[in-house]
Amino acid sequence: MRLVQLAIETFRNHFNTLIDFSETGNIILGNNGEGKTNIIEAISCLCLTKSFFTPSDAIITMFGQPGYTVSGIFKSDCGIEYKATISYTKVNSAKIYSLNRKKIDHLSNVIGLFPVVIVSPEHAHITFGGPQERRKFIDGALSQTHRLYLETLLEYRQILKQRNVLLMNAREKNERIDATIDPWNEAFARTGTLLLVKRKEFVSEFRRYFEEAFAQITESAEKPSIEYQCTLDIGDASAQEEIEVLFKQSIAKHFVNETKMGFSLIGPHRDELLFSINGSNLRMYASQGQHKSFLVALKMAEFSYIREKCKETPILLLDDVLSELDTRRATNLLKAISSAGQFALTSTERDFFAKFPQSSKSWKIIEVKNGSICYAN
Repeated sequence: MRLVQLAIETFRNHFNTLIDFSETGNIILGNNGEGKTNIIEAISCLCLTKSFFTPSDAIITMFGQPGYTVSGIFKSDCGIEYKATISYTKVNSAKIYSLNRKKIDHLSNVIGLFPVVIVSPEHAHITFGGPQERRKFIDGALSQTHRLYLETLLEYRQILKQRNVLLMNAREKNERIDATIDPWNEAFARTGTLLLVKRKEFVSEFRRYFEEAFAQITESAEKPSIEYQCTLDIGDASAQEEIEVLFKQSIAKHFVNETKMGFSLIGPHRDELLFSINGSNLRMYASQGQHKSFLVALKMAEFSYIREKCKETPILLLDDVLSELDTRRATNLLKAISSAGQFALTSTERDFFAKFPQSSKSWKIIEVKNGSICYAN
């Protein structure tokens, strides 16, 4: 997938910006606060229907304006062109997405059409933060590659929300809810099992991509590891039917405690992805440099995974990543992305790219100043 052209209107500090992209590398240069990240953010809205930076569309709308519009022309690996537009209006908080001038009924239908991988300091929470950040990482990769997973995830969230309402009512009103909650337990186990099975399959497949990416970026003998930790006691069970039976047994086992607490104590929404290096927990013992390398390797592995599963090359967006890495690892990263496909990379370090005269011949240098752009080459 390639982004041929991007048009941004009243988005952050971009009033009316039009950018023609190179099919290979796009280096977006400028000082902090000039609008570099806003370009990456606009692309994420077009590919994922939301900003990777904030969930609020009102915040990313230019101050004093009624809304924003982002449009783009994409070209698939096999040469098919698409025109996509996303528009947001503040007055009614309405967000409309159109593809080839036809409105998309549900925003979730867009996910996976234009595969994208974003690498940003904003994603540091994946390695530093709580379990929910690592679950979001898995959900993001699987949602772009498996339509059924995305649909099941959305259904599971609604079921979980309703189930928690019933459990809270049981706690506050001291009511028996056995008959009322039974249908929700069935749906909870069915959807939760599918998510659990797909996540475990993902981690099993993903390790290979991740280990290769980590070795390429770090050039070290360190041994990274990824393990999926489930709140259910499923042992060595792998068959979906078997896991669903165990899921239902676990629901029954924890039901009394759940009614006392007022929320669901088990399920994929409470699972964890464990990261380690050389057997030591990454979150507790790793240095900042190890965290940064681990995160970049995760994202490069995500790129390879999505490319294989979608049979389409993702667009790679890198926001201020070079400042997060030492020179050697930044150089290794640039070498890796040079042959990956199309990428857009923001940076304040103009001189760094002079080290890549051969690779950078086809790269486009885009200068950003106060929401306006010019092409340096």
